Amino acid sequence: MNPAGQLTPASPVGDDGEPALFAVTADEPPGQLDLAGEFDLAGVEQFAACAAGLLENHVSDVCVDLGALRFIDASGLGALVGLNNTLATTGHAMTLSHVTPRLTRVFAVAGLSHLVTP
Repeated sequence: MNPAGQLTPASPVGDDGEPALFAVTADEPPGQLDLAGEFDLAGVEQFAACAAGLLENHVSDVCVDLGALRFIDASGLGALVGLNNTLATTGHAMTLSHVTPRLTRVFAVAGLSHLVTP
């Protein structure tokens, strides 16, 4: 969030300073993951590591901000389903925020509309 309290989307930048295809950051408030760029197989390991870090810190519910996400494929969807299932087994929940209409359609086509909160 910026000083005015407004959400500022992450800008994915790689280690070399060039635009990254995918970025995931654990952000404030605790339990929030911000996704940016293109979430495909190449980003699943990075996402899983950030999610595991939250779970290790005993974060109960997780909010995944999709506002800066341009693309997601089946492996990215699978990673989100996996996190959702892991949280559900412990009585916690995952919510998705800032889901664009295009991403809402992707979730619907994949049969995952139940993950998208209104």
